[in-house]
Amino acid sequence: MRIWVRRVFTAPIFEGDEDKTRIAALLHRLLLVIIMAIITGSIVVALVAPTTFANLSASSASALRLVGVLLLGLFAVALVSFILMVRGLVRLASVLILLGLWISFTILMFLSGGVNSILGVGYLTTTVIAGLLLGRRSAILMVELTMVAALGMLYAEENGVFPAPLLSIGAGAAWINLTGNLIIVGAMLVLASRGSTEVLARARRSAAALDQQREFLEEVVADRTRDLERRAIQLTNAAAIGRAAASILHLDTLTHQVVDLVRERFHLHYAALFLLDNMGKYAVLEAGTGDPGRSMKEQGVKLEVGGESMVGAACAQRQACVAQDVGEAEPEAEIQLVHAGFRSEQASNAAVLPETRSEMALPLVVGGRVLGALDVQSTNPSAFSKGDMAALQLVADHVAVAIENAQKFSREADLLEATSPLFRVSRRLVSAVSTDEIVEAIITSVGETEADGCVVGRLNRMMSSEVESVTILRDWHRHSDSRFPTGATFPVEASPLPLRMVTSFWTVNDATRSLREDQQASEGLRLFLARYNGRGFVNVPLKVADQVIGFVSVYRTGEGSFSPVSIRLYETLADQAAVALERARLLDEAQARVGRERVVAGVTSRLRETLDVDTVIRTGVDEIARALGLVALDLRLGSEEELAGLGVRGVPDD
Repeated sequence: MRIWVRRVFTAPIFEGDEDKTRIAALLHRLLLVIIMAIITGSIVVALVAPTTFANLSASSASALRLVGVLLLGLFAVALVSFILMVRGLVRLASVLILLGLWISFTILMFLSGGVNSILGVGYLTTTVIAGLLLGRRSAILMVELTMVAALGMLYAEENGVFPAPLLSIGAGAAWINLTGNLIIVGAMLVLASRGSTEVLARARRSAAALDQQREFLEEVVADRTRDLERRAIQLTNAAAIGRAAASILHLDTLTHQVVDLVRERFHLHYAALFLLDNMGKYAVLEAGTGDPGRSMKEQGVKLEVGGESMVGAACAQRQACVAQDVGEAEPEAEIQLVHAGFRSEQASNAAVLPETRSEMALPLVVGGRVLGALDVQSTNPSAFSKGDMAALQLVADHVAVAIENAQKFSREADLLEATSPLFRVSRRLVSAVSTDEIVEAIITSVGETEADGCVVGRLNRMMSSEVESVTILRDWHRHSDSRFPTGATFPVEASPLPLRMVTSFWTVNDATRSLREDQQASEGLRLFLARYNGRGFVNVPLKVADQVIGFVSVYRTGEGSFSPVSIRLYETLADQAAVALERARLLDEAQARVGRERVVAGVTSRLRETLDVDTVIRTGVDEIARALGLVALDLRLGSEEELAGLGVRGVPDD
């Protein structure tokens, strides 16, 4: 019973719909007031009815009966509206009770004198209730209905068709009516205001909560954005390092380039690369950044795989080992590791890298085979997040593939170099830059054949492209000293070899017999072969764009001819050496031209510093003498006749 009573006197609450809950609260109180008022009035009327009805006229008694029926109908409407409200049909319940009130007030006004009746105040109450329950449009509609009803009653009164008043309302009844309507309107407004205030307060609390949630979400989004940006940068850096590593096939260059890029791109204190030895027992330091890396490389640092070091553990377990706070560790414990039981490389090299606070070792794995490990260190504690670990592991994977390719290339290159003289020749000439390096590469390649000696010469041409001299770039003999000093230059007519012979390709298998049979052979060739006691001879011209720029004359002192492989090597050597020598010559000329232009620019700059003729002349003489390395320079000025009298030749006529 108590629960039922509590439910009756408690307004329904509709979760998720505050406006419906607010209207239901107002409607609930209104319906309770109407129901309780009708019940109370009925009880009072029942108590006083016998006395009252005995003193009333027949018409008044009939009017009171009509009022009782009207109140009974309003009571029924209120009960139905209450049931509809409890079931959630709040709007329908509001419309039903408003129509019941409006119809009741209209009937009472017809019974009590029309528009002059004090009961017209009920229209105002009904309009206010309509606005509070159903909104602005319902209040306007209620006003329009009331105006139509009032006009109808006014028209009936003016035309004498309005019935005579059946209810006579005294001053006390009028006061009660007015007071009751005012109380209802005031109570409804107070309840509506309180509900609006509560709604506003809830809205403010919700807004504050939303602001807090928005700020929290903004912080979350900002953090996520920063994480994504950092992740994107890390992936970009990893891809850049991977591309750079993939383009390098020389293992030593690759390892040094990788550690420098890793330290630079990821803003690390130190990075090192370890590779396993042939037995797979030790991880040997191949490259490290900065002076610490060079120092430990010179010391030959190597760490046992599966030992106490992080690098050894990473190689053995094939997973990253991380020390997030090296500096705060106790001396006995040394470090605090994610994978406990392993020592940090920084702990072993504290004197070399004293500022390290965080360290991580990542394995280099290709196809299930461990090649080594990448060791990185930072000066910040807890420097390596999961994103850093993923990005650096991606770098390690790229580097592992690049190292695998470089090792394969190195093995293949070693095999080619051991089995292919042509490959060795090409490799030497490609790496040579200066003329001396190119000539050294030629001599080395020739020395690997059956040749006993070699002369490398350059043809010097005049502006008219005619050869004016021959320069011996190198004279090599396997069993004795050279016959010509390096850099010796001979006029064409005094060349050790005739010009027509060094500008064409030819071979002599047995010079003694060939010269004996060829009586037309030049004396220069005879003298050259006699000087070197040569038997076999090969001359290979160095050509660039169909122009001979030099020659390689190869000879041997023993019996036997040159093999076809050696002849092919000399031809390849000549083709590539000619291009390399021309490249070196152009580079030398460009550098000399730059030097001359720099000297001229310096002299010109000094001359422009003053407008005094004497100072200009003295400065010009000093600068020109210094630039040309002259001990003395005499500068004379004068007319044509004066200079001619001094014996100066070459004076222009104009």
